[in-house]
Amino acid sequence: MSACDTRNSRRVLRTFARICLLPILLATSIATARADDVGPGARGHQVAPLPVEPPKMPTQPQQPAFTHDKASAPRRGPSRATVQAAAGIHANSPRDMKILVISDVHANSWALRAAIQDAGPVDHVLCAGDTVSYGPDPRATLDLLRECGVIAARGNHDHAVASGADPRASPAKQPLALAMRDWTRSRLELADVAWLARWPLRLLWEVGGTRFAVVHATPRDPLYDYRLRPDAPDDLVREVAAGIDADVLVVGHTHWPLLRTHGPLQIVNPGSVGQPLDGDPRAAYAIWEDGEVRLRRTPYPVERTVRQLEALSLPPAITQRLAAILRTGEAQ
Repeated sequence: MSACDTRNSRRVLRTFARICLLPILLATSIATARADDVGPGARGHQVAPLPVEPPKMPTQPQQPAFTHDKASAPRRGPSRATVQAAAGIHANSPRDMKILVISDVHANSWALRAAIQDAGPVDHVLCAGDTVSYGPDPRATLDLLRECGVIAARGNHDHAVASGADPRASPAKQPLALAMRDWTRSRLELADVAWLARWPLRLLWEVGGTRFAVVHATPRDPLYDYRLRPDAPDDLVREVAAGIDADVLVVGHTHWPLLRTHGPLQIVNPGSVGQPLDGDPRAAYAIWEDGEVRLRRTPYPVERTVRQLEALSLPPAITQRLAAILRTGEAQ
């Protein structure tokens, strides 16, 4: 091969290499330029995240089975000292296992604090949902529940606030529910909304060898079934209890305290902490202690909650009806 042929061959190879490498070089150059445009964050520094929308959830949630809270089952919950510190009181001497059972707090931090204080030292706080809406103090309520290490299932108002869904309240209260859903969503932090969205619709929680099934309404319809009231017929109780592999079934939703049994299964609705509807305006809750359930009531400063309601930027027709419910313990 002549020197000329050799030079021509090398020229062809160099040209071929440039053609093959050109796309790679261009891509590298563009990526470098984009990294430079991003600024310091691209080089290992913190960059403030862009605002994000609250988590989207289906308006008709489907959750056919109970969620086993494996994280909670093998561990102890917050110590009694922790729960009492959240309420501003001090634990007494150790006792046997004691659980505070609550539901339907509805952003009423005054009522929640009164229930915690009245219950005394407890090992765990178990909640059947509806922690927000209707009340004026959603952030303080959720903060207190966090401090107590609450174990909770999601209620229809928790779900509505987390997703923007229709709360599907009773016809008399639906205008109140819609107005308070939107107001509550505007007041909560994204972390609060995300926390509510993570709560299961059906929760199976085990501690000390006792299994608790927790659902806001009923196992078949966890968000919207209002039928399980204190005067519910035995046929309905059998329907609700069917297939429940637990020792205690905790429900809420109706705002009426209930204590029924079906065979070995205890069914308890502790009533509403923050918006009772059974004619007694005192905060309602229950205590489970070594296999026994007791329904309890305690007074709280209703007028302080009413003053908070009246200070909200909402139509007086909404706040006045909500205040009347708190004062009478009856739907208006």
